[in-house]
Amino acid sequence: MAQRPGSGDDAEGRGADIFISYQRDNAAQAKRLAAALRRDNRNVWLDQKLSSDKRWRAEIEGKLKRARCIVAIWSKKAATSGWVNYEAFRAQQEDKLVAVTFDPLKPDELPEWLADQQITNLRDWKSPDQIHNGWLNVTRTVSAKCNQLPDYRFKGWLGGGPVHERVTHIAFHPTEDARLISSGSEGRASLWLASKASVGGRGTYDEDGVAIRPGLAEQGNDGTYLSPDSGNEYSKNSIARAQFSSDGERVVLACRDGIARVHDRALQRLICELRHNESCGVAEMAFAKRVGGQHRDGVLDACFLPDGDIVTVGGARVATWTSEGTPRHPRPLQLREGAHAMATRVLYCDVLEGVIVGDKLGKVRVIDAKTNEDAFQIDDRFDTFVQFALGPKLVDGEMKQGLLAIVSESPLDSEVKFHDWGPGTGPFIKPRPHTILDDAPPVKSIALHPRAPVLAVGSSAVQPRLHDYSAHEAIPLPREGWHDRGITSVAFSASGKYLAAGAEDGRISVWEDRSQPF
Repeated sequence: MAQRPGSGDDAEGRGADIFISYQRDNAAQAKRLAAALRRDNRNVWLDQKLSSDKRWRAEIEGKLKRARCIVAIWSKKAATSGWVNYEAFRAQQEDKLVAVTFDPLKPDELPEWLADQQITNLRDWKSPDQIHNGWLNVTRTVSAKCNQLPDYRFKGWLGGGPVHERVTHIAFHPTEDARLISSGSEGRASLWLASKASVGGRGTYDEDGVAIRPGLAEQGNDGTYLSPDSGNEYSKNSIARAQFSSDGERVVLACRDGIARVHDRALQRLICELRHNESCGVAEMAFAKRVGGQHRDGVLDACFLPDGDIVTVGGARVATWTSEGTPRHPRPLQLREGAHAMATRVLYCDVLEGVIVGDKLGKVRVIDAKTNEDAFQIDDRFDTFVQFALGPKLVDGEMKQGLLAIVSESPLDSEVKFHDWGPGTGPFIKPRPHTILDDAPPVKSIALHPRAPVLAVGSSAVQPRLHDYSAHEAIPLPREGWHDRGITSVAFSASGKYLAAGAEDGRISVWEDRSQPF
């Protein structure tokens, strides 16, 4: 059941998973459908009063908002019902609609806004035990929209104390659920096992204020890499981001010296170096020499493509490299806005078959890494750094990265915009704004849960924050696992079992989902 962990649900349907919208003549079918959907242990609500009373309609409004899925029974008479049309249209706008019919319908009998919506035919469906293609489609779609909310409890800390001067990024392995990698401003990248996080591992200090740590292996550490020394103790060769390849066999580290380094999964062997600054005509270690202009901070992010190629971003350039470390194109792509753009984030998107790039001007665009072309712009958050994350969505019957969340780091514009991949309408259609409730801007990191409608936020708050973006509600975490300073990076593991958060204080906290066995 997709309800908040620890909350109940009364007989009147408060917090129901599924809201059934129907016209009076379809009451019998609505009851049969509700009974069948309840067999999957879901809370189903349907209005059996069918009143126009204002107080009752206000209560229905609340149930409509909180439901994760609206099943609308469509018929010729339903098409004339103002309430059914309103409920179905609102559900479609919020990506909650599952439309079914028990009547033969012609395309010209549908309202224009419903023309592109799949309507499942249940005319000859009698029972949930019956093998029926329409019913199987309904159950699959409802299940995708009603996944259970996770119940995260604090598991502990990694490393026995601060493991970085400042955590710059955290990423989980794509297949090994407990394995993750972190990077820090001091130039270190470390592998960890989230399963070994310890509540008592926050660290203690000696009388001089130096952290006293037990053995790192006992505290979850599984390997470490230290970037080359800059020769300047005041300007360290920090690692901005660390990412796994899609098969988890390689790691790319985006370093401040202008080189992205590709290692094996254990950080024991250097496979190749991607000399981003050099390809842009800029010296390495530019930051230490106080030169380089837009490229002074080197490589700010990097990601793998499915075929093994790697994309690096830094300054106003986007470069694509082969798996052997040679440039894929004669010169890196220059962003349209030139030196003022400065690309800061890059992420591969499978449904786009391209990469998404964010820059410090607030623009989020799609780059075709194979043709080295700036394809099109998705969003513009106006002269500020942006953070974005990809999440799961059913696209043509397959679960893909069809949901894109974008947020600005500006305290004046901290609204998250969700962009859905629209069937037949092209990539990432008109955004759905979502206000982050009770948070502390600026937002430094976001992550989308792999199976539930949950957004994790890293901000000036000293705990990660969770939001149910389908119900527009905050999901409270237990009052423990506090950091000393704000969160800089959040990440979910591949199955969603673990949530990790890194912070300005250099610590990494781990949270574990207790809602179901893994």
